[in-house]
Amino acid sequence: MQYQDARNRFDLERLLSLLHEKGEFTFQCGMQVSKNRLKEMLPGFWEELKSGDSAVIPLVHECINGDYYHTGRLNNPQVEIHNDTALATALFTKGVCRVLLNVALLREDGRWLITRTEWGES
Repeated sequence: MQYQDARNRFDLERLLSLLHEKGEFTFQCGMQVSKNRLKEMLPGFWEELKSGDSAVIPLVHECINGDYYHTGRLNNPQVEIHNDTALATALFTKGVCRVLLNVALLREDGRWLITRTEWGES
């Protein structure tokens, strides 16, 4: 939920603080990128989203996911914990958009960090 709140507020520093240094994270239409690459790419992408430029939204329906919305909500979170790893799923909703978000986590130094994000089918 902190992850989605940081995204909704376009709070890059808070978002990055939740991510593991060696993780892979979904970006745009199915790309998996490192934390450093996400740090480079997100500010420009978010500016395009905030501008309302419809060219940012992919034409292929299957590519549209929660990355393409200014805000959204995570519903019905499910978390499975196995020692120091966890897998969480939640339904991202925004208007008529409904898509699963899968999040893998690792507990390090008593703190949960996201190691992977991936969108399900839209």
